Amino acid sequence: MDRQGDAVGRTRRLAITLAKALVANTIVSAGLILIGEARAKSVATAMENPATLTVALVQPNIPQENKNLFESFDAAALTLAALTQQAFDTQPAPDILVWPESSLPAPYFDASVQ
Repeated sequence: MDRQGDAVGRTRRLAITLAKALVANTIVSAGLILIGEARAKSVATAMENPATLTVALVQPNIPQENKNLFESFDAAALTLAALTQQAFDTQPAPDILVWPESSLPAPYFDASVQ
Protein backbone atom coordinates (compact mmCIF):
# COMPACT_ATOMS: atom_id res chain seq x y z
CA MET A 1 0.00 0.00 0.00
CA ASP A 2 2.88 2.32 0.66
CA ARG A 3 3.99 2.31 -2.95
CA GLN A 4 0.42 2.61 -4.16
CA GLY A 5 -0.19 5.53 -1.81
CA ASP A 6 2.98 7.25 -3.02
CA ALA A 7 1.94 6.71 -6.66
CA VAL A 8 -1.55 8.08 -6.00
CA GLY A 9 -0.05 11.08 -4.15
CA ARG A 10 2.34 11.78 -7.02
CA THR A 11 -0.48 11.46 -9.53
CA ARG A 12 -2.63 13.91 -7.55
CA ARG A 13 0.23 16.38 -7.18
CA LEU A 14 0.91 16.09 -10.91
CA ALA A 15 -2.77 16.61 -11.72
CA ILE A 16 -2.94 19.65 -9.42
CA THR A 17 0.26 21.09 -10.94
CA LEU A 18 -1.08 20.55 -14.46
CA ALA A 19 -4.42 22.14 -13.52
CA LYS A 20 -2.63 25.18 -12.06
CA ALA A 21 -0.49 25.46 -15.19
CA LEU A 22 -3.60 25.21 -17.37
CA VAL A 23 -5.36 27.96 -15.38
CA ALA A 24 -2.26 30.19 -15.49
CA ASN A 25 -1.88 29.55 -19.23
CA THR A 26 -5.54 30.41 -19.81
CA ILE A 27 -5.24 33.65 -17.82
CA VAL A 28 -2.06 34.71 -19.62
CA SER A 29 -3.50 33.80 -23.03
CA ALA A 30 -6.69 35.74 -22.34
CA GLY A 31 -4.63 38.73 -21.20
CA LEU A 32 -2.51 38.62 -24.33
CA ILE A 33 -5.58 38.37 -26.52
CA LEU A 34 -7.17 41.39 -24.80
CA ILE A 35 -3.94 43.39 -25.06
CA GLY A 36 -3.59 42.44 -28.72
CA GLU A 37 -7.17 43.41 -29.43
CA ALA A 38 -6.74 46.77 -27.70
CA ARG A 39 -3.52 47.39 -29.62
CA ALA A 40 -5.17 46.48 -32.92
CA LYS A 41 -7.99 48.93 -32.19
CA SER A 42 -5.52 51.71 -31.37
CA VAL A 43 -3.61 51.05 -34.59
CA ALA A 44 -6.85 51.10 -36.57
CA THR A 45 -7.86 54.37 -34.91
CA ALA A 46 -4.44 55.88 -35.66
CA MET A 47 -4.74 54.84 -39.30
CA GLU A 48 -8.19 56.42 -39.55
CA ASN A 49 -6.97 59.66 -37.97
CA PRO A 50 -3.29 59.96 -38.85
CA ALA A 51 -1.36 62.69 -37.11
CA THR A 52 0.37 65.14 -39.36
CA LEU A 53 3.71 66.72 -38.75
CA THR A 54 4.74 69.76 -40.74
CA VAL A 55 8.46 70.15 -41.32
CA ALA A 56 10.25 73.12 -42.87
CA LEU A 57 13.75 72.78 -44.26
CA VAL A 58 15.80 75.98 -44.47
CA GLN A 59 18.47 76.19 -47.18
CA PRO A 60 20.26 79.56 -47.10
CA ASN A 61 22.50 78.84 -50.14
CA ILE A 62 25.56 80.41 -48.57
CA PRO A 63 28.50 80.07 -50.98
CA GLN A 64 31.00 77.43 -49.89
CA GLU A 65 33.88 79.92 -49.85
CA ASN A 66 31.97 82.05 -47.30
CA LYS A 67 30.75 79.23 -45.06
CA ASN A 68 33.69 79.25 -42.68
CA LEU A 69 34.43 82.96 -42.67
CA PHE A 70 33.53 84.69 -39.45
CA GLU A 71 33.02 87.87 -41.48
CA SER A 72 30.05 86.12 -43.12
CA PHE A 73 28.31 85.55 -39.79
CA ASP A 74 25.99 88.57 -39.91
CA ALA A 75 24.88 87.93 -43.50
CA ALA A 76 24.30 84.22 -42.81
CA ALA A 77 22.40 84.94 -39.59
CA LEU A 78 20.15 87.48 -41.33
CA THR A 79 19.50 85.08 -44.21
CA LEU A 80 18.63 82.25 -41.82
CA ALA A 81 16.42 84.54 -39.73
CA ALA A 82 14.53 85.72 -42.81
CA LEU A 83 14.03 82.18 -44.12
CA THR A 84 12.95 80.98 -40.68
CA GLN A 85 10.40 83.79 -40.43
CA GLN A 86 9.17 82.98 -43.93
CA ALA A 87 8.71 79.33 -42.93
CA PHE A 88 6.72 80.28 -39.83
CA ASP A 89 4.56 82.70 -41.81
CA THR A 90 3.24 79.83 -43.94
CA GLN A 91 0.07 77.98 -43.06
CA PRO A 92 0.19 75.59 -41.41
CA ALA A 93 3.25 76.74 -39.49
CA PRO A 94 5.89 74.04 -39.21
CA ASP A 95 6.08 71.82 -36.14
CA ILE A 96 9.79 71.32 -36.78
CA LEU A 97 12.27 73.62 -38.49
CA VAL A 98 15.55 72.18 -39.79
CA TRP A 99 18.65 74.26 -40.45
CA PRO A 100 21.75 72.95 -42.22
CA GLU A 101 24.40 71.32 -40.09
CA SER A 102 26.91 74.14 -40.59
CA SER A 103 24.47 76.99 -40.92
CA LEU A 104 26.51 79.70 -39.17
CA PRO A 105 30.22 80.35 -39.65
CA ALA A 106 31.03 80.63 -35.97
CA PRO A 107 33.04 78.44 -33.61
CA TYR A 108 31.35 76.78 -30.68
CA PHE A 109 32.14 78.67 -27.51
CA ASP A 110 31.37 77.52 -24.00
CA ALA A 111 32.35 80.05 -21.32
CA SER A 112 32.28 77.37 -18.63
CA VAL A 113 35.17 75.47 -20.26
CA GLN A 114 38.51 76.74 -18.97
